[in-house]
Amino acid sequence: MSENLKKNLRLKIKGRAISGGIAFGRAYIYNPIELDALEEYKISVVNIETERKKLEQAIDKSRKQLYSLKKRMSRKNKDIGNIFHAHIAILEDSGFIKKINDLLQKEKVNVEHIIAKQVKKVEEQFLSIEDELLRSRAADIRDVFHRLLRNLLNIEYVRSNMFSGIDSEIILIAEKLTPSAIAAFDLYQILGVVT
Repeated sequence: MSENLKKNLRLKIKGRAISGGIAFGRAYIYNPIELDALEEYKISVVNIETERKKLEQAIDKSRKQLYSLKKRMSRKNKDIGNIFHAHIAILEDSGFIKKINDLLQKEKVNVEHIIAKQVKKVEEQFLSIEDELLRSRAADIRDVFHRLLRNLLNIEYVRSNMFSGIDSEIILIAEKLTPSAIAAFDLYQILGVVT
């Protein structure tokens, strides 16, 4: 009976229309892994050089992923590819990386904690800006550094297609969609989007 109930379960979601039309299909609820807990929990470290190497490796891995996304997305649309060019610039911001290394030396805690705290501060600064376009860059910053944090933590889905298990057309339901998440989808499988 419960299996039958699952098959016949209907969910009605209302939202603001971006484009016209109606879609019927299987819902896929996208819930990204939340990394906010990293701001709260810190681990003391003895070997700072190990943390620095972890950071360098994660930056390198993230850079390669972003270049791959840029190349793939540029074939479809140059403007979309440029989003990932901007993400690479954010990742390689020498001032931010220097700040992380300085804090690592000073606080002697895990690099994930330091990055999570610093990203939160940068996001808050961007969100306080009155210019809408500049304020929207906070989402790009969060996307880039969440990629970096996932690589630091070796969370697998960042390196592979996190949606590879989807075998039919879907209606995508998400609170927020980042450029990285959108790039991971096979857009031909998406009948509609609810955000």
